[in-house]
Amino acid sequence: MKTLSKLIGIIVILTTITSVSNAQGFDSTQIGKEYPYLLPILGNKAYTRGYKFQLPHGIMVNSIYNEQNILLENFKMAINDGDFIDLADNIIFGPSSADIKTFNFRADTWIFPFLSVGGYYGQYKGTTSVRLEGLKNSVGEPILEALFPIETFSDADGAYWGFNVLGIIPAGPVNLAVDYSWSWSQNELLNKPVRVDVSGIRVIKNFKVGKKPDMFLGVWTGAQFNKLGALTDGEIVLGDLGRSAGAVNQTALQEQWQELTTSNDWNQFSAGEQETIEALYNKARGIEDTVIKYQFNKSLEYKWNMLLGGNFQLNRHFQFRTEYGFLKSKKTLMFSANYRFGL
Repeated sequence: MKTLSKLIGIIVILTTITSVSNAQGFDSTQIGKEYPYLLPILGNKAYTRGYKFQLPHGIMVNSIYNEQNILLENFKMAINDGDFIDLADNIIFGPSSADIKTFNFRADTWIFPFLSVGGYYGQYKGTTSVRLEGLKNSVGEPILEALFPIETFSDADGAYWGFNVLGIIPAGPVNLAVDYSWSWSQNELLNKPVRVDVSGIRVIKNFKVGKKPDMFLGVWTGAQFNKLGALTDGEIVLGDLGRSAGAVNQTALQEQWQELTTSNDWNQFSAGEQETIEALYNKARGIEDTVIKYQFNKSLEYKWNMLLGGNFQLNRHFQFRTEYGFLKSKKTLMFSANYRFGL
């Protein structure tokens, strides 16, 4: 379903919330001098004592690739204007996955030397794959086997937005970064935006590069947790679901359809369930103008993932970053350019 890629797309944006430590060393020449900018609060006190930190405001451009699986549960479907039918016990889902490419802009400000707040907006495109393994009757026996498996592919595009907070805790030779983010995604098929919450922790170490005082390389490792909003609902025309995995044996399908609809199994399905099964049957026969309304609970196959990242600061204004997130089938790669300034 096209909607699933939207769910994936909102996850990839959250990997952009990667920040090197605001603390960038010590400069004795600052001691006793007045801090030239309004923010962060308490910045003047830290500056006059010789502590160096980032310029308070930043604008970031990010490009991200994401690949991961989603699990579907409690699936309900309605045909045209009919009532929703619970098909959780009848439809067998295979793995659902998406490949997403996204581009976004982010702005942030250090409110305190140890606390940053930011917001972001982005758009994405990708391809989603959803696999239906089969249908089963009330006793768990497969029906209409000639119809399956069906693997649908759909192109996806959408927009997302959100905000985040980031805290920095000095810990000897390293800095501990902890962030929390809220994001929402919307597209033409969703009845309401889908929310994702993300929290992360990173251990950061900075190394000076060359003789320039503000040039350094930062590296980090950490972990990230993602939480999707539980319920998704929307609608789609049956013909937009995509292409099936392989050609359907129409002769076998017709025989199995005739056998099913004349058996006691057929009478055990409710009228709504019969209509839904018939819609899938019509999909295989090329009759695709039916409107499908759907509801389901979704979750990530892996809510946690590991992080490895690096940041190269050319000077106080320009930074370039990359971060890789991974855990089994979950993979994310981010590239970023950041411009910082003071007001």
